[in-house]
Amino acid sequence: MDLPPALIKLQQQHKSEVIHDAHAERTRRYAEEAPQRQVEATARALPDSLFASHPEVVQATHQATTARNRVERMTKTSKQAIATLVTELEAEAKSAADAVQLAAIDDAIAGDSAFPLALAAMEHHSKAQQRLQAARMASEVLSKAPMSLGEYWEQAQKSEAARNELVLRLKREYLQAHPELLQEHSAP
Repeated sequence: MDLPPALIKLQQQHKSEVIHDAHAERTRRYAEEAPQRQVEATARALPDSLFASHPEVVQATHQATTARNRVERMTKTSKQAIATLVTELEAEAKSAADAVQLAAIDDAIAGDSAFPLALAAMEHHSKAQQRLQAARMASEVLSKAPMSLGEYWEQAQKSEAARNELVLRLKREYLQAHPELLQEHSAP
């Protein structure tokens, strides 16, 4: 169905008014946001090294570097090597368990009711069990690599992004404390 020419003309006029109004609105918003864009540009231009010794940045950098290095090392770790380590730690834990029993017998034969040898052997056995548990956890994760690397890579990226956001926040705060830097940056 064709529209009457008068209605088509009215639609075209209204369309150009809407476009003009939208353009005017964008221009107005752009002008209003200019000071914030200047702050943002000036903040981003500040050197990161200015905040490198800030305690939060030091900690965030350490976390990001650790996470990134972990992923890199995970890609290079031999699944066979970790399996061998688990086997060795299982043997050590078994030996430590046997040693606890022998130490308890030796303490009892010696009449030492404080059981110092048994307690020391128990502590060694407990640490061996904990190391074995840690090795098994690592083996479980590494046996799924490279499929499991995505999760760890994502964590590394989030740590890096958090560090960058922290530095940017500190830069903004620095500019609030030093507004003269904004005037220097905007000077022609």
